This record gives sequence, C-alpha cells and structure tokens, in this order.
Amino acid sequence: MADIARQVGERIRAARKARGWTQEELASQAGLHFTYIGAVERGEKNLTIKSLERVTRALGLPMAEALKAAGPVKEPMAVAAEPCEFETLLQRYPPRVKRQALELLQAALKLSRK
Repeated sequence: MADIARQVGERIRAARKARGWTQEELASQAGLHFTYIGAVERGEKNLTIKSLERVTRALGLPMAEALKAAGPVKEPMAVAAEPCEFETLLQRYPPRVKRQALELLQAALKLSRK
C-alpha cells in the first residue's frame, strides 16, 4: 500500500512541478494544508478520494493519470502563462457556476464532434 501512495505522490509532485507551483500554491488551489501536500508527495499520507479529486482538479490532471502505476506523467491540462479568456471570464463566479459552465462547454464539444 505504501508503494501505491508513494507512486501517486510522485505523480502529483511531477504535475505540480510541471506547473511551476510550490507545495503552498498547490495547497491553496486545492483548499488543503501545505504540510498535507508534502506528506502526500512523499507517500506518507493516503489521499481520500475527495482530496485526490481536489488536488488533481487544481493541477488540471485527470484523476486516472494520478493513479497510474508507471510511465511518464502527461503535461497538466491548460498550462499557460496567461489565463485563457474562458478562465478570465469565470474568475469572479462561484464554483457552482464554474461547474455549470464547464458542463455546458463539455456538452457543446460533444455535439460538435457528431
């Protein structure tokens, strides 16, 4: 079990570093404490599903990617020096509205593929 926690922690660390974030920045984005992030990255703590979702969402990393046992970490999604227009537009809205907007965008993208 500790091996799995270590592997997940390494993948989270790699994704965090790919974004150029400190543990403190990731903790802030995920709504967790930075010492918890450090312990997770070292494989000392087991993430709950909820915490894993918060961390991977903050990183733009698919949860399944964080759980893979081997292989390289893919680049986090939406890594950009400047926020995209969509992100900028939604900044002032609460998480509930952001979630709804994302769901609408995903539905529109599915329709465009048909």
